[in-house]
Amino acid sequence: MEAISKQEYMCVLSELDMLTNKFVRLEQENQRLLGDLQQVSTKKVQQYAKLSQRVHELENGLLQ
Repeated sequence: MEAISKQEYMCVLSELDMLTNKFVRLEQENQRLLGDLQQVSTKKVQQYAKLSQRVHELENGLLQ
């Protein structure tokens, strides 16, 4: 097995640390975006429920 130098080891370790930090930042951004998506979805469901209720009220008004 070929031995690696301390400099090569430190270079790889540094790159691994950089990739780890990038992964953590991307994961945080992903969680933020998922939260935003959930808020949008919740708002859309609420809007749909309100519109459905209004349509139902209008239909009942027309039938009376």
